[in-house]
Amino acid sequence: PWEAIRPRAERSEEGMEATRELLADREGREITAVLTATDSTAMGALRALYDAGVKVPEQMAIVSFGGAFTAEYMQPPLTTITLPMRAIGEQAARLLLDRIDGDTSPHRNILLPTELTVRVSCGATLRDSA
Repeated sequence: PWEAIRPRAERSEEGMEATRELLADREGREITAVLTATDSTAMGALRALYDAGVKVPEQMAIVSFGGAFTAEYMQPPLTTITLPMRAIGEQAARLLLDRIDGDTSPHRNILLPTELTVRVSCGATLRDSA
């Protein structure tokens, strides 16, 4: 089966490389969106899409995790999902301290709120204005 997931780290060059691979390997499949792990990889993905003549968001939507202040200045402005990094760190420290104190309970699922900042790159503004 075709694998659309392209694992990469967080540099823009890796986002560009992964997106180029995705476009080259699609073999006629319609890809309508790219979700990146960081705003930096999204920057590379945007560049690869631009270089390939793929219009964002008209032909391809893009969303990233991160919420970097630079996201609103990208072209087009990047839709982001902001993770609560401080709360993640606090929860991780709490779990670690619990383990150190002898807690042997099974794994716990901890849900933390995220924030979606909708900008042009996801195409929502195009659909909303139509």
